[in-house]
Amino acid sequence: MQTSGNKIGVLEAISYCIGDIIGSGIFVSPTDVLEYTGSIGLSLIIWIVSAFISMIGALAYIELGTSIRKSGSDFSYLKTAGWNPVASGFLFAGTILTYPATLALQSLAFGEYFVKGVDEVFGKDLKSTNSMISRLIGFSALLPLCYINLFSLKKFAGRFQIIATIAKMVVIVIIIGTGFWFLIVKGKTENFKHSFNGTTKSPDRIILALYNGLFAYDGWDILNFGLEEVDNPRRTLPIAVFVAIGSSALIYVSMNVAYFTVLTVEEFKEFDTVAATFAERTLGSFHYAIPFLISLLLMGSLNSTVFAASRYLFAGAKNNVMPTMFKSVHPGSMSPRAAVIFEVCIAIGISFLGDLESLLDYATCAIWMQRTLVQLALLYMRYKKFPFPKDAYRNPIIIPILFLCICVSLLVILIKNNYKVGIYTFCCIITGSAIYFVFIASERLPRIFYTINKKLTILTTIFLNTLPISEPAPESTEREPNINEAFSSSSLATTTSGNKIGVLEAISYCIGDIIGSGIFVSPTAILKDSGSLGLSLVIWVVSAFISMIGALVYVELGTSIRKSGCDFSYLRTAGWNPVASAFLFVATTLTYPTILAIQTMAFGEYFVKGINEVFGMDLKSSNSILPKLIGFSALLPLCFINLFSLKKFAGRFQIIATVAKMAVIIIIIGTGLWFLVIKGKTENFRNSFNGTTKSADKIVLALYNGLFSYNGWDVLNFGTEEVENPRRTLPIAAFVGIGVSAVVYLCMNLAYFSVLTVDEFKEFDTVAVTFAERTLGSFHYAIPFLISLLLMGSMNSSVFASSRYLFSGAKSNVMPTMLKSVHPGSM
Repeated sequence: MQTSGNKIGVLEAISYCIGDIIGSGIFVSPTDVLEYTGSIGLSLIIWIVSAFISMIGALAYIELGTSIRKSGSDFSYLKTAGWNPVASGFLFAGTILTYPATLALQSLAFGEYFVKGVDEVFGKDLKSTNSMISRLIGFSALLPLCYINLFSLKKFAGRFQIIATIAKMVVIVIIIGTGFWFLIVKGKTENFKHSFNGTTKSPDRIILALYNGLFAYDGWDILNFGLEEVDNPRRTLPIAVFVAIGSSALIYVSMNVAYFTVLTVEEFKEFDTVAATFAERTLGSFHYAIPFLISLLLMGSLNSTVFAASRYLFAGAKNNVMPTMFKSVHPGSMSPRAAVIFEVCIAIGISFLGDLESLLDYATCAIWMQRTLVQLALLYMRYKKFPFPKDAYRNPIIIPILFLCICVSLLVILIKNNYKVGIYTFCCIITGSAIYFVFIASERLPRIFYTINKKLTILTTIFLNTLPISEPAPESTEREPNINEAFSSSSLATTTSGNKIGVLEAISYCIGDIIGSGIFVSPTAILKDSGSLGLSLVIWVVSAFISMIGALVYVELGTSIRKSGCDFSYLRTAGWNPVASAFLFVATTLTYPTILAIQTMAFGEYFVKGINEVFGMDLKSSNSILPKLIGFSALLPLCFINLFSLKKFAGRFQIIATVAKMAVIIIIIGTGLWFLVIKGKTENFRNSFNGTTKSADKIVLALYNGLFSYNGWDVLNFGTEEVENPRRTLPIAAFVGIGVSAVVYLCMNLAYFSVLTVDEFKEFDTVAVTFAERTLGSFHYAIPFLISLLLMGSMNSSVFASSRYLFSGAKSNVMPTMLKSVHPGSM
């Protein structure tokens, strides 16, 4: 049973309704409605009539939702009426085709609007150069939404929906406000004269216009899909639905009036994306932002569809029509995680099919066919006097009859215009019903089906930290024990003192993470931005000072909140769980794996460069995958040693790597200082500030590159629980790490400048290699190998930090339980 703390209230419910109703339709449908009606006057009437019809449909579904208080919308209503084969047929069609197709179209629309915005701003044509880019960008929006829907509906997805709805209203207010300014202040009313000129007299075209208007209002039944997760549905459902439809009607009519203020009927019909044309005419340079704002608007629609699709599948599984794994929920948040992931995966798969618009026609036909049967089921249940709750909302009998007639009319017109849509949709429903009779109603299935169902449920339980629930749900407010809580109370949850790292290992980790390949690349970038030798050295000192300030803050955080996980743990302690979880997801799936991949690639490239120079070969051009394979050959042993005691294996390796790193650095610094002090090569230091930039932007960019080189001083905060006496170790390691790095960086820059002029410095990216060629004779061949060796320490630090960040998230029950499993001996 859904606990009250995870149920959504009125505000979230209104946000879901508005989010599902107001999608991209208002930016596309106005053209279709005007095309079929032929005039401004009739098109505005169609928008009002569409709102009225949607209100009638909403009344019918409010009665159904307050009478049959189960999630699953049409499936649950048809099943309550006893029409199991039909309910199952629509369930299969809905979960495999209708809702994933809708989700795929919305994600593709997100990607297309985003790409259109990028093309307009930067004068590119990304879509024609790469047809996949719109899909990939759409997925980049869909996957984070999938993630937040794995947790508490009220705390995560519900709050996101509120934010998305506010953002949506901002976009709409900009368009309406601009249009009304032109209408009222500038007095542009000429397009409204003779408003009914050109009005169609064809009933078919009027109904098709009405059909497009209703498509724009579709989504008012969103809450019926997850009714068990709505607090006090008798009150919440009617308020949310009426407010959403009323607001949407006001918005749709106002936006059409705004459009017609600026565009004539002919211009309106000419352009599909009428909002973009409107923005170009009225908003000046700001019109470039409109595609991005529409993309942002679509995020709310995507989130609503993920909610509806997953709850529809979940309801089917609770009634044993779908595999048991789909009725598995997280015990704390009651999120149907398997259902959410399945629907998103199906949507991604469908997005690679051919004509998604045709697929949407089939999906739309299935929805209206389903609604027709649901109205028949409601009238049937009324006639049979089914026992419903006494406080259920009850309409006059004319409401379901009227909505039934509307559904039948729309269905007939749709099939009349494209009979193949009706045939294919009907075949899908028949196939789904046949599956019900063969696999669900039958009691003599081969044993292998039950075995597969059981194994899949066990795997889901383990990997997604879920438990299957039954229908009906138990009427107890006590929730089932959480697997995570059992682990948290275990004695395994604490790292033993023998496995904690001391001061020496801690310093090694800090230096290892700070001094990576940056000192061999960043000096060139800093010199280019600063313009002079003198300012570049100042930038290195200032960067160290800023890093020290940051380290002081993180030392306070690390000694105050003695938990591993760095930023995640600190944000979570502050109670900012959604933000903490969002950063955790991004960091563990993108930020830290990317850093590790770049370090691995850099290792391989320096190693291959060394081989090429020693043996006079060109391995990289003959085999572009070789640096990656060599990088992996270094990464895998590091992965292996990190599986054991941190102090005895990875910690000691880090000390060795840091000693080797310092040896490389001493060779470079010693050589440079020998040229500077013994040979007296000081000419490059004369007029050190010549060419200094006066641009604040370039100075900040130089500072940014300097700070990038010092990044890593917070590495110990990722594994504070594995640091012995953090009150003493953390400040010593951080300050020694930054202090040593600052001295190293300044000395290496002095060494470089003693041999290379400013112009030569700017010319070469890998300045250390150029320096070695000038000073070390044949020994310069060893430099790429030594830099590769140096990178091993950085890779080891990154493995430590990224794994502890993920581990911290799992310990806080934000990531799957398997990720907080530890070896009892080494932890």
